[in-house]
Amino acid sequence: MKRKNPASAGRSEYRSREVREIRDSGPYYTVKNEWLTQPPTLTEGHFDLPEVREATVVAEHGREYGASLGRGNFGLTYLTQTVHGPAVVKVAATEALYGNRQPWSRADQQNNMMHEAGVANELADMGYDVVPRTIYVELADGTPALVREYGDLADTLTPDEFYALETRLLALEQETGWRVQDDLLVLRRPDGSLFIGDVGIWQPPTVRNGKTSAYSARDSGLDFLLSTLAKASFGKSIASLPRIAHLLEGLSNLEEDSFFVKVLREQMQEAVAERESVGVPSPLSALAFAEDDAVRRNPAVVDAPGSPIAELAKKLDHRFLWDTRKAVELVKNNYIRVTDRGAEPTVWKVITHPKHDRLNHELVVMCQIKSLHDGTIRKREYWFPNEEVYVDV
Repeated sequence: MKRKNPASAGRSEYRSREVREIRDSGPYYTVKNEWLTQPPTLTEGHFDLPEVREATVVAEHGREYGASLGRGNFGLTYLTQTVHGPAVVKVAATEALYGNRQPWSRADQQNNMMHEAGVANELADMGYDVVPRTIYVELADGTPALVREYGDLADTLTPDEFYALETRLLALEQETGWRVQDDLLVLRRPDGSLFIGDVGIWQPPTVRNGKTSAYSARDSGLDFLLSTLAKASFGKSIASLPRIAHLLEGLSNLEEDSFFVKVLREQMQEAVAERESVGVPSPLSALAFAEDDAVRRNPAVVDAPGSPIAELAKKLDHRFLWDTRKAVELVKNNYIRVTDRGAEPTVWKVITHPKHDRLNHELVVMCQIKSLHDGTIRKREYWFPNEEVYVDV
């Protein structure tokens, strides 16, 4: 999916500045807040690119002969066939679908279509394949349009598919700061991979006074979108990975003996139980924080992205990485999954009080782990603040 980026999404920045005025009583200071917007852009020579010329022909044909798929706030969509497979042609609408149905000017139409292409192309350029390949074109009469990748509608997902999709979407938000918004239209490619068919109102990272805001789970709407998607697949809403990330984020702001740690643990237990009830796996960081028996009850236990102990530590305050007591506590409560060559993965639990040492300014925590499957005991080492976990068998 990595390729030359022919479109960039629009941006906005929040700025506040102090304004000094001279009044009869003397200097007077006020704070002025404003949003600065940068419209989406195209790469120089965009319309001369071979893929854009080809997409323009597809768009003209799709508008004339394609099967209507309906319309949204920004455009009318048509399904058409190309030599590369099915594609959607989205032609700019002349007026908004919601509210007072205000008419879209030509500049509005261009911004709406170009932003969607920019979202898809920027994220694809960063290596994310959960977005559709999308090309911005302008038809013979000047109407802006898009040609974007299409696939089979994934009405229902298996538990493993749901977990894989939520993992990819959460990683996208955490790693890039982009916001996933709008209902999730899940489509399936011929190779079986899933992607979101419409990313038209996804937003770039928020910038305030020149600084990009850090990702925060509580500011994300992804949990609601995934819970709604789960209801369509499993008949009930469940706590999604963003919800679990939110709980772990809350934990990072609490002292170890805080009453609210117990509250968060109870909420995590509910989240794990909801996921378990429909067969959706939970990351080990959630299982370890929830309760001991969660691992035994959940046959689909899986690792969080990256090493579970480092991922859990990253969810907590960074100072914990240099706090021996906290590092030891993290290791004591950790579950891991180990896969031996030719054998099924087994779940292990730390069984001895960890010892610790410092080597080359790094904290090393050493302990023993015991298989919950056959009782085998191994040695394990955790290195902080490195993100990797080294196992000494």
